[in-house]
Amino acid sequence: MPASVNSGPLMTLQGILKVLEIGSICVAFSCLAEFDQKYALFWYEEYRSRFDFFMAVFATGWIVVLCVFLTFIFISEGNITTGKNWDILLLVFYIVFVMLFLISSSLIADILRDMYSANWHKIPHRMSSTHVLTVSVCCGFVSAALFLMDSAILYTKINGRPDDETLPDPNPRFYLD
Repeated sequence: MPASVNSGPLMTLQGILKVLEIGSICVAFSCLAEFDQKYALFWYEEYRSRFDFFMAVFATGWIVVLCVFLTFIFISEGNITTGKNWDILLLVFYIVFVMLFLISSSLIADILRDMYSANWHKIPHRMSSTHVLTVSVCCGFVSAALFLMDSAILYTKINGRPDDETLPDPNPRFYLD
């Protein structure tokens, strides 16, 4: 039976988050790849393992999020396992990748700090390298924040609380005795 495309989930908060996650991971990865290709000769030996770790984490995260997104769109997540087990699996994945994104982005941010200390951002022919690396680090932290939001939604969904119960009461009633 062919899979049918369901565009309904794209209009939900989880669907929008998944699209933003794919975009931010892709930008973070591609910016570091450009920096690595053009400018890493100056930093090759000292920071090579940091670049490789960042690239591996973000490439793996992008592939898994893309697979989850395609599963989300083609309505086959019910065929994989029960809904609650699927949500728990995604929650664990998101929490692990929040930590990996934060660690790898922090390691690259340390390189960026060294570049700013060396005043690369003031040298005209090196200015673009600091900008590219800054975008990569920012998108790495944004990816971690998006994954954290997605895990909070999944946690709420797993615990079975409706959305309106998580919001504070707009008209609280205080009773005085």
